[in-house]
Amino acid sequence: MERVGVGSTHSLSAYALRRLAQAAVTWAALVLAVGTFATTGAGSTGSLATWLGRLAHFDLGRTADGAAVAAAIADALPPSLLLIGGSGLVTLVLGWGGGLLLAAAGDGPALERRRPASGMGRPSMRLHPARALGRGLAAIALAGQGVPTFWLGGLLVALFSLALGALPPGGIVAFDLPAFGTAGYQAALLARPLPVLGDLLAHLLLPVFTLSLAGLATPPRLIAAVLPCEARAPHAQVARAAGLPRRRLLWRVARPGLSVVIGGATGDLPVLAGALILVEYLFGWPGLGLLAYHAARAGDAATLEALALLFGCAIIAAGVAADLAAAWADPRLRGTMGA
Repeated sequence: MERVGVGSTHSLSAYALRRLAQAAVTWAALVLAVGTFATTGAGSTGSLATWLGRLAHFDLGRTADGAAVAAAIADALPPSLLLIGGSGLVTLVLGWGGGLLLAAAGDGPALERRRPASGMGRPSMRLHPARALGRGLAAIALAGQGVPTFWLGGLLVALFSLALGALPPGGIVAFDLPAFGTAGYQAALLARPLPVLGDLLAHLLLPVFTLSLAGLATPPRLIAAVLPCEARAPHAQVARAAGLPRRRLLWRVARPGLSVVIGGATGDLPVLAGALILVEYLFGWPGLGLLAYHAARAGDAATLEALALLFGCAIIAAGVAADLAAAWADPRLRGTMGA
């Protein structure tokens, strides 16, 4: 069994500092690229130094209707974080859970041959329950990834909102409630917490499920492929011989395999950023994606530049977090990644 000691902790700290330094260079390049475009494009005013000075004071310019871009982003950020957080939770439970089910059933036979009680006839095939559930979740995720996000969202609206009337077709709050995030909404939430939270959950279900399917296919396949291989490695065989239970073996011994899964999931981030815009537009969700859509239609260059900077910084930060998590899971990567 590998134990993370003081030496490996220092190694992780050194790798984290090196990776953060690389991210700082990437962030600087991104800021310079956006700033150069903002100050050299058609209709731009001021120099790059002036733009950088305003950015240092969080002055992102004005929208097409004269409002502060920073204020518009601040209003749209909480709904997007709520949608992304809900989607991440669904992906964690279904995607990673499905992969773990497949991995947990992977060491033994997937099919068990059973003859009828009479002893006559051909043997019947019974799929391992955990593997059957894992395969079902993986199949749903794979099918969802192959279906266009906009078409899938429209199908869900037609089924659950128009046909069944079970869920609202869009928006973030009911018509009889104040706007989300306002003082009136907070007062309603304090006065009637259960109805208001229930309304928010009802509005959240369809966009969360639609966005989740865009990133749900990668984790089950990678986990099911990587963890059983790690569990059959020599160090895993030693731990198994020492009496380590199988479930603890998949986590404690096969932990290095998580680096592959984390890296694969991180590669989907640019795709998910595009899916966020489509989902928020389709469901009228008042987040950053819908803000980007309206800015594109209005030719609002300042808002689009600020959103490009924000999305780029978020993807870089997520990549750093994923690399650090992978280095924690597999100490062997600390000497190679980011070198």
